[in-house]
Amino acid sequence: MKVFLIILAIACGLYIASLIYLLATVGSFTSYWEDQIGKPAPKDALVYIALGDSAAQGVGAYTASGGYVGQFAKRLAAQQNRPVQVINLSKSGAKINDVIKDQLPQLKDYRPDVITLDIGGNDIAVFDAIKFKAEFSDLAARLPAGTLVADVPYFGGRTQLPFFGSGRAERSVLIANKIIADATKGRSLVAVPVHDVTKDRNGRRIWNYAPDYFHPSNLGYKAWTDAFWDSYNKK
Repeated sequence: MKVFLIILAIACGLYIASLIYLLATVGSFTSYWEDQIGKPAPKDALVYIALGDSAAQGVGAYTASGGYVGQFAKRLAAQQNRPVQVINLSKSGAKINDVIKDQLPQLKDYRPDVITLDIGGNDIAVFDAIKFKAEFSDLAARLPAGTLVADVPYFGGRTQLPFFGSGRAERSVLIANKIIADATKGRSLVAVPVHDVTKDRNGRRIWNYAPDYFHPSNLGYKAWTDAFWDSYNKK
């Protein structure tokens, strides 16, 4: 029994340490992407702009470039045989209105070849369908043609567990994604089915998530990258 308690204490300690590390990466990942923006663009580089929230920042991955933005940029460079300048304007914790107010206005400073967007996940915690529809419709109307627009991912990790909503968040996600589909339909935007891909590929498998069992891990972000990549190559 004593050995079991010691093992349990060590496991709990390691888990808490991993959560602390995850929180610490939020600031370091922000600094990383800001530093990338400040670097001179390589000659003949494709300009890739990422809009969104902590998923676009790569939170949950081992490194900032381990998220879907970094993975997508790597594939883009290999496919086009050209360097890629990543302008990551996303912010951890961002909601739909933050993209409208803070991120979209910065697009005027660049001439992007590729734009990706993931947003809406942080609007689920206190979900208001009417507000979500109004804001996302406004956002969709402002996005440049060809923008790759993700829906909200599968909330199948901790939010499915007792005391963490027991599925309420996922039910809100399904409503939100119907709104996103309607808002992007008929516009020159590219829908990215992140929800279906993450539900199928990541599900509730703990190794696809960071220690908070919410953000994806490096492996979990591969599913996101595949969703964006497939949609990009079909447009």
